[in-house]
Amino acid sequence: MAFKWETEVSNWGKWGLDDEVPWLKQREIALLGSDGVNDVQPSGVSGTGEAAGRPVHTLAIAVLGVPLVDNGYFDDAAREAARRAAGTF
Repeated sequence: MAFKWETEVSNWGKWGLDDEVPWLKQREIALLGSDGVNDVQPSGVSGTGEAAGRPVHTLAIAVLGVPLVDNGYFDDAAREAARRAAGTF
C-alpha cells in the first residue's frame, strides 16, 4: 500500500512532527539546513515511497515551500553570526 500524505496539522503528530513543523511555520523560516540529513533514518513513518522515507523533506518542501540544505557546512556562517552577535540572519 502506498503512503498517503496528510497535510493537516492534526496529522503531524503521527510522525513526531507535531511540535517541530508548527514551530518552523510560525517563524516563517526561509531555509532549513543541517550538517547531516534533515530526516532520521529510518523515518519511523509507515508506508512506502519518498514521503514515508523522508517526512521532513516532504513537509518542508511541498507543504511549507521551504528549500533544504542537507550535509551543509555551517562553520563559516556560525563564526559570522558570532562576530555579529546575531542569533538570526
